[in-house]
Amino acid sequence: MLREEEIIKSLKEQSYTNKLIDYQEFLELYRSYKNEMPEIEFAEVLGISYVNHNNMKNRGTRAKILKEDINLSEERKEEIIKVLKKQGYTNKLIDYQEFLELYKPYKDEMPEIEFAEVLGISYGNHNSMKNKGQRAKILKEDINLSEERKEEIIKILKKQGYTNKVIDYQEFLELYKPYKDEMPEIEFAEILGIFYGNHKNMKNIGTRAKINFNYKKLTIIRYQLSLDSREYKKEELEQLCKKYGVTLEELLLDLFPNIVVEKLMNKEKIYIGKCRVPESFLKKHSKELLLMSQQLSKKISKKYNFKSDIEDIASDVLINTIERKGDILIYSETDDEALEYIKRYMSKVIKYKYIAKCKVRGTLSLDESITDDKKITRYDVIKALQKTEIDENDKKETLDKESTGSIVEDMKMCYEKGMENSDAISYVREKYKISRKELLKILEEELSKKRRIVRSSTGKVYLGEEYDNR
Repeated sequence: MLREEEIIKSLKEQSYTNKLIDYQEFLELYRSYKNEMPEIEFAEVLGISYVNHNNMKNRGTRAKILKEDINLSEERKEEIIKVLKKQGYTNKLIDYQEFLELYKPYKDEMPEIEFAEVLGISYGNHNSMKNKGQRAKILKEDINLSEERKEEIIKILKKQGYTNKVIDYQEFLELYKPYKDEMPEIEFAEILGIFYGNHKNMKNIGTRAKINFNYKKLTIIRYQLSLDSREYKKEELEQLCKKYGVTLEELLLDLFPNIVVEKLMNKEKIYIGKCRVPESFLKKHSKELLLMSQQLSKKISKKYNFKSDIEDIASDVLINTIERKGDILIYSETDDEALEYIKRYMSKVIKYKYIAKCKVRGTLSLDESITDDKKITRYDVIKALQKTEIDENDKKETLDKESTGSIVEDMKMCYEKGMENSDAISYVREKYKISRKELLKILEEELSKKRRIVRSSTGKVYLGEEYDNR
């Protein structure tokens, strides 16, 4: 035992503590001691297990020797953070190669995973960077832009003629350039009124998005109106718009196809909300609607190179249209006009579904989360999402209870916009800086509180109204 301690002390003095070595380096070290002990025993002295020694020898892997816990002081960590922030790394996205460059000056002070923690990279994100080529944001800081500054930016962009302009990602980056030191990209997109999912599509798929500076105000109005589907007097809507500083035309453009807005502006009463397409219309045009949905799905699937789910998407969108878009018949003067509006609506929704599938191939979505009796419930969605949790090591501050209502409302708004689960969750997490686990807990509490989750005597799960009408 004394001899082993002497060997360890000698090697530590030669700076081999916590060093990664391959088999050739191991043999170089072993050469001085091979007459004293067998190779496997020398490996044990260095702290290399039998399996790791075997992998070094036969698979070319490396092993860490003479391991020691290096407890870096908090003062030293703060010092490293300060140096990197001065170099401009605050809120910067980096890949694994950039990470290794930053790690190089500190690798003798701490293991790689601890340096990742110093940068604010979770274990899961570090693993994804290393093995999947993903990037991670380091040295995160909340940049709280004042409402006054946001309004100032909006005013500048309005003067430049960007109101309601449709832009692609390159144009977005040009607009963002003067403000990138003030806020992250996603927050600038929000100022422009570009929804999280649309911003993501612009960036990853090359779609375009419409700038809508009153997006937040219109979202609040839209949510209030969604609580009560009915016919509204024009004066009633104008008063609501005045309260939030938007025009009636802006609201109608947000709610309806552009082509019908002029017609609606001349009406004294406007129906807003979800309602079923009347049976009389369905009896006359059911075959036409079925063929329309199938043809649209087939056509759009070719554009996005999908050969599966064509019939399922056509069927889902047709059912969704029948159940929710009866208002089309209200503002259409003829059946032909109504069919044209329905076609445009279904085309838009089918296109979004294929775009979503491009991004989340293999990811569970609302459309794939159904019960045995083919009824989708929000409880099912929550349970499904729990199965797809990616990173439980993503540590964030616990959310204050006061903000729960806003989160639930934002989730509702995401689903009303037709977003897939993954996009809705990413949007809300990014906005409120919360983990996936915290978000799921908030949603479960909210649904339970409102008695939206009911378990029958047989143990089956229902939404409240489904249980009452079962």
